Amino acid sequence: MRQLFRPPVKLPREQMSMAVLVSAAFFVAGYDLNILGLAMPRIMPDLNMAESEQGMTIAIVRLGILLAFPLAALADRFGRKTVLAITIVGSAVFTLATAFVQTPEQFLFCQAMVRVFGYAQDMIAIVMISEEVDDRARGWALGLLAAMGAAGAGAAAMVYASVDSLFGGWRALYVIGAIPLLLIAWLWRRLPETQRFTRLKESGAIKPAGVLSGVKGIMELFTLYPARSIALSALVFIFALGASAAVIFTATFLQTDRGFAPGEVTLLVLAGGLFALAGNFVAGRMSDRYGRRTVVAAGGLMLAGGFAVFYLVDNTTIMIIGWIIGLFGFFAAEVVLSAYGAELFPTAHRSGGSGLRTTMQIIGGAVGLLAKDWLYILLGSHGLAIVLLLPAVVVSIVIVYAFLPETAGRRLEEISPDHHPHAGPH
Repeated sequence: MRQLFRPPVKLPREQMSMAVLVSAAFFVAGYDLNILGLAMPRIMPDLNMAESEQGMTIAIVRLGILLAFPLAALADRFGRKTVLAITIVGSAVFTLATAFVQTPEQFLFCQAMVRVFGYAQDMIAIVMISEEVDDRARGWALGLLAAMGAAGAGAAAMVYASVDSLFGGWRALYVIGAIPLLLIAWLWRRLPETQRFTRLKESGAIKPAGVLSGVKGIMELFTLYPARSIALSALVFIFALGASAAVIFTATFLQTDRGFAPGEVTLLVLAGGLFALAGNFVAGRMSDRYGRRTVVAAGGLMLAGGFAVFYLVDNTTIMIIGWIIGLFGFFAAEVVLSAYGAELFPTAHRSGGSGLRTTMQIIGGAVGLLAKDWLYILLGSHGLAIVLLLPAVVVSIVIVYAFLPETAGRRLEEISPDHHPHAGPH
């Protein structure tokens, strides 16, 4: 069992150090991005927001991805390390600012900006890992990132359990989230630029860049690699449409529909989540061995079935089992989707490709959240509204097998060569 948590091949010290340092950022991001879902029952009445606006609120702040995409794409022009430093500082500033908001508009703005910088940070971090870690262990390393993000979500649940005793209540949660970001920003100065980007820059293939180069890079994804860009966009959008509401509203559903106290929600997240957390390592390693498509299919089916049980069955034991299975499947599928975003495109457009994956995930999730609110108004049930969206996950599995290549274990230059940007799908 311990072998599942180790890289499939021995990695050099430099690669392991980068993986550990970058994964620390994912831990903090997991905390910051999950506080919103946990604390919504406290935040909304304090800011005079209606319960029916929950989905709309989360959807709006998640649309900060629209600015995160071109910001991340700048890493294909200015370098991964430089843009990464900007994103971590921006995340810290707006996370801290959230603790002091006084109106719904201020809250929405600060949280949207947290996601602008936070999502861009994640996009670039995935690219750095994909470019530097041994091709045979790429899935494992991305699984490590996802596992640390999930651990950060668990840490958020632990802190939230004592929200009523914290000075400032829910506002203190954001102060706690901002402090480690500043430490990570200081540590990240040690990260070197990736060798692949350095070689490409030295070859003269990267042209002088302006502030709008991120937008240009996005346009080039669809003009130079239309088939892969469209297929990846459709896959991630449809997957997120079906899965996002199920994952995001777990804590809210337990508190509002099942009467769980904050401490009980924390206990569930820690007890079941620790097992589901293993899904990241298992999925990453298994996808290196058995293929990306196999793992995303298995994960998607587990997600749909597990969360259907969680939201429909009014039995605590069965609910928890369903939740563990569903979350395990979600983590497994997410590892593969993050890998695809970085693997399908060459070095000059890899940050843009990772950004495209995350952007379509957030937009699809936002549409899913809005659809969930509409179905809730129509049906009067949060659980049933969420379950009716889950079949979209199955549709996404079909897209993987029909339109995307298998990338496990292949060199990035083999999947999409740097010297031939017009290469089509393999």
